[in-house]
Amino acid sequence: MKILLTGSGGFIGSHLCEELIKKGYEVKVILRYTSTGNMGNLFFVSNEILKKVNIIFGDLQDIEIFYEETRDVDYVINLASLISIPYSFKFPRTTVLNNISIIINLLESLKSRKKPLIHISTSEVYGNVEYLPIDEKHPKSAKSPYAASKIFMDEFLKSYAKYHNIPFKILRPFNTFGPRQSPRALVPSIILQILRNGHVRIGNLYPKRDFTYVRDIVNGLIKAVESDRGFGEEVNLCSGKSFSVEETILKIKEISGTEFNIIKDKERERPREVEIDELRGSYKKAERLFGFSPSTNFEEGLMLTWNWFKNNKQRYFPEMQSE
Repeated sequence: MKILLTGSGGFIGSHLCEELIKKGYEVKVILRYTSTGNMGNLFFVSNEILKKVNIIFGDLQDIEIFYEETRDVDYVINLASLISIPYSFKFPRTTVLNNISIIINLLESLKSRKKPLIHISTSEVYGNVEYLPIDEKHPKSAKSPYAASKIFMDEFLKSYAKYHNIPFKILRPFNTFGPRQSPRALVPSIILQILRNGHVRIGNLYPKRDFTYVRDIVNGLIKAVESDRGFGEEVNLCSGKSFSVEETILKIKEISGTEFNIIKDKERERPREVEIDELRGSYKKAERLFGFSPSTNFEEGLMLTWNWFKNNKQRYFPEMQSE
């Protein structure tokens, strides 16, 4: 099977690309063209695997690249979007127009080809939590321009794909973490602050999130590709457990065996009006449809993530050498 994967230079995308190749899939990826040929997190993928990936440089804002690159594939997995919540408040137009144009361009290219599509959503679409655990029937309520753009992507996909008979599945990972994640995300931010500063500056300590290790998310995505079930459905991928920011910091402190101070930073606090107190999902639907269940507990995932960032800290801080 030949798969077109967008967002492969990102955190989840690079892991998914790597695992698909290991499993024998033929993979084509579209990377944003830059003058330096920046490959994002594919930088960390071995040359042995990378040489098997068909890399296309282009811009997903250009519909022509979708028309060309969906022509000879069997399946499309879309992870591409601008994902930073703080960035979306600072640059809402860029975030929203980017994400909207990606899904419109992709579906326009598929309407006559009917290639099956897996689109990656986010747990941020649930917003104001009415009950826990959150299942797929939970109402959606955006608390950021990013979340609003993702709701649009999901809803546009459902309406457009059903009208044009494009087979689709919407997969909704909760708070994924692990090696290669952006330093702006919570777990890498904590780890990198410890490694460099010996203390952690943090905003709100109370929010709780359903942290799911990246290997489990990738396995869930591949199970969805390999399953004949779930077309036309929205499906959560999560751990079913939640931990607060404070609990996460203390677990990393225990795992790393390091001593550091926690410094509350008002400037890092997300306003109460847009903060989500707790996101904790249910993966029962994914289990029923795809046989998905997480296999990496939070502590094990944190240990793997800590070790990876510690061993790759020179990538983030050139003046620091790996031990």
